[in-house]
Amino acid sequence: MTATYDHVNNLHKLTEDFYREASYSYVQKFLPDAVMNVMQAELILLLLEDTALLAEEKHAVALAASLVQSAMDTHDHIDSVPVHSEKHRKERQLTVLSGDYYSSLYYSILAERKLIDYINLFSGAVQKINEYKMAALEAENELDTLSLLAEAASCIPAAAAAHTGHGDLIPAFKQLFLLQLLKEEHKDKEMFFSCRLPRSDRSELAGRAFLRLKELPAADGRTQTFMRQEARRLMMMPY
Repeated sequence: MTATYDHVNNLHKLTEDFYREASYSYVQKFLPDAVMNVMQAELILLLLEDTALLAEEKHAVALAASLVQSAMDTHDHIDSVPVHSEKHRKERQLTVLSGDYYSSLYYSILAERKLIDYINLFSGAVQKINEYKMAALEAENELDTLSLLAEAASCIPAAAAAHTGHGDLIPAFKQLFLLQLLKEEHKDKEMFFSCRLPRSDRSELAGRAFLRLKELPAADGRTQTFMRQEARRLMMMPY
């Protein structure tokens, strides 16, 4: 009970700090508010539980990870449509700058606490995310696009998992984030990447991902339990 209570408190504090750090009044006049990927944040917190980091350091790493992901998600709002107005030009520039702003926050948070390993870790994850997203732009079909985007979405927790001795979970991360893409992508119709698969194909893909996640060992840690719970939650969401 205590562990669960502490985890809920940690997530609540992380959420509060994320939105405080990500709030920038001028940018918010032109762009949607930054959104924390709560599922990813919880995964990071769970992966850090058994490390030798102090509680404050775990919080800093999870906050930095959430800000990095927000930076990557913000850049997804940059469209390729030619600019025909000053308003559109400003919005595009602010989208780029706000993503860079979130990236600078993650660096300063980790550098302040001398968590150099995690600066390098997330820097490598960002490089992989960009590589996957570039490949997604060149993909020949929707299935390949989704697969590459699921890889991109799982890069940050995958990096944390490899660093904390949970590398065996990385393949399952891709399935979990694929399921999230299939089920939650509809929330943001303006994202540069959008899935145009028929509903029947989306349902089939989601079902396959869910079955793979159900195969996680039944009694093998809180992270696996959380992943199975999230998979069930996502499967209950409409398309």
